[in-house]
Amino acid sequence: MNKIYVKIEGMHCSHCELIITNTLTELKEIKSVEFDGNIAIITYRGKLTNTKIITKIIDAGYITKDSYISDNIDDLKENIKLKEFIVIFLAIIALSYG
Repeated sequence: MNKIYVKIEGMHCSHCELIITNTLTELKEIKSVEFDGNIAIITYRGKLTNTKIITKIIDAGYITKDSYISDNIDDLKENIKLKEFIVIFLAIIALSYG
């Protein structure tokens, strides 16, 4: 079994997780989907393309893209932390000049 990690935007609750899980497990290659915040942990067998994953998630009404898919969860978490830092930094600058 292989694992792939997918960052998904637009998730707000466990119902969102259920929708995404049901949608992704329609693909025969996907055996299970778990979540770590807004990151889906997908266990699959065989060959699974990013395009298939992206299409399913977008069709379910959520947002993801190729750069949100990795075989290393730490890559995605670091990316999230960096973006949060930049947003906070910019907000502090804006407040100090406002």
